[in-house]
Amino acid sequence: MRFSVIVPAYNAELYIEDCVRSVRSQGLSDWELIVVDDGSTDSTLERARAWAEKDDRIAVLHQENAGATAARLRGLRAARGEFVLYLDADDAWEPDLLSSVDEGLRKSGAELLMFAFRRVPGKEEHPFPAEGWIERETWTQKLISSSAVNMVWDKAVRREIALACQIGEEHEGVAEDLLMVLPILDRVGRFYYIDQPLYRYRAVLDSRSNAFRPNRHKEIDAARAQVLEYLADKDLNDEATLARFYTLYVDRMLDCLSRAIRAGASRSQRRQLFRDVRGFALFQMARFYPLDLPGKRRAMRALVAWRLDGAYAFLVRRQAKAQNRARC
Repeated sequence: MRFSVIVPAYNAELYIEDCVRSVRSQGLSDWELIVVDDGSTDSTLERARAWAEKDDRIAVLHQENAGATAARLRGLRAARGEFVLYLDADDAWEPDLLSSVDEGLRKSGAELLMFAFRRVPGKEEHPFPAEGWIERETWTQKLISSSAVNMVWDKAVRREIALACQIGEEHEGVAEDLLMVLPILDRVGRFYYIDQPLYRYRAVLDSRSNAFRPNRHKEIDAARAQVLEYLADKDLNDEATLARFYTLYVDRMLDCLSRAIRAGASRSQRRQLFRDVRGFALFQMARFYPLDLPGKRRAMRALVAWRLDGAYAFLVRRQAKAQNRARC
């Protein structure tokens, strides 16, 4: 079998059927689809099983709620294909994804292949300017400045490599993709990229990747610390690279703080969140580098550093009101 497609699914009844249809509509038919229901409380499991009854290439596994990482790993261990792809249950594929990936893999002989994607709603994302081999130094820079290289769902990887690079199931949250992808990237060294938007990424506001979570800042800090360790290990931590690294890190931390305020986090939650961020070693180290932040972001970072948490919250709420008025 050429491809195993793994879909972790949690409360995705609104999207799971479109997701499955997009796989069944592929021009290339040499695939298996493994849907891992992660303890859904809606009709996701029943809908997936109904599709499995229609198509013997579809298998449905069920587990108690353990998170997307655990679901992906369970699907990986059940996979039989030569190459593995991950597809989130609220996303979908273009009809030519597998045929294009298969052509790219055969042409290049790569063990890891990446493709462009399209945001729904939104625009196409092309992480690299043209098709071809992406070397370690190039993707390392993207690892710092772009989330596309960090994702698991825009890649096809040889199954044996994915199995050899498994992470623990305890790695759950916003950084889970990065923690799964980095060992694979490090092992293969380089990968082949095809510049076609083959994946439809749906930004679902209430999905687990977009919702406010009290520990989101800790997950990001842990993942970024791993990236920094990788940069040092590969001797890629020059001054300019570190400046880009800390710019992105601070920007992500400010996003966590702003997201908590917009989501209505309690005063005690906000107080703890600000205290945590100020205490992170990476946040403290960032002050020694020339950060390329826009003026408003620089001001917001200064408010955090000066412990003016109330002023920060006021600024975020004022920006949110302005954005709401602009939409009306």
